[in-house]
Amino acid sequence: MASIFPIQVAGHGDLIVDNDNAGKVLKPLRKTEHDFYESLIHKPEFSRFTPQYYGVKQDGEKHYIILEDLTHGYQRPSVMDIKVGTLHYLESYTPEKKAICIEKCRKSTSSTLGFRICGMAAQTESDSVKHDKKWGRSIPVDRITSALDDFFKITLHKKDILTKYIIVLEDFFHLISTQKLYRFVSTSLLFVYEGDTRLPPKSTVQLIDFVHTLPIPHGEERNSIDNGFIFGMENLIQNLKLLRDF
Repeated sequence: MASIFPIQVAGHGDLIVDNDNAGKVLKPLRKTEHDFYESLIHKPEFSRFTPQYYGVKQDGEKHYIILEDLTHGYQRPSVMDIKVGTLHYLESYTPEKKAICIEKCRKSTSSTLGFRICGMAAQTESDSVKHDKKWGRSIPVDRITSALDDFFKITLHKKDILTKYIIVLEDFFHLISTQKLYRFVSTSLLFVYEGDTRLPPKSTVQLIDFVHTLPIPHGEERNSIDNGFIFGMENLIQNLKLLRDF
């Protein structure tokens, strides 16, 4: 028995939770994303920053990839989706679709900072905050730090959670700043923390959404460093440090 996954802050709505298989979610199989996860089987340096991949499941004529539910084990999961990078389209897109992606980037912090908030839903025993992707696209550059703080300011464990996020993101930054295997397009970071402040601090951050992620062709590695993605990671880490140290 499957049901729609209840926490999808970026508004895609394509995740399904298998009620008979706790801790896992189903996502419609798309070849590029499936190929990416399959390639990680022999690349532990990348797979530690992504949800656990469990293979493929068929339900009638539908095919799904099976992924780790990053909110499993949390009593009050608080979730934020941040899209990283300045390139959010593929050359294979139609001119119309490409223009829409370019315009969304131009009118948001994706163009100026290399990242934008795509949505958040945070909750504690006494407070909650929720924002959608339209709100995220409207945030001006000079308000991005306070916008990020909307996600953290309601928890008593703000500094501990931010410190753990920064450690993971800096570790990931060292990897992507030199890697020449993948081109990450329209990929997000999913942040999760335990909103129940009666429990010990608990958090995770993972890279998600690889529908547009492509391997870098052999022979093109020399000029393959993704400066837009690196630019976004640098600015995101800097803003999280500002929140931690404030």
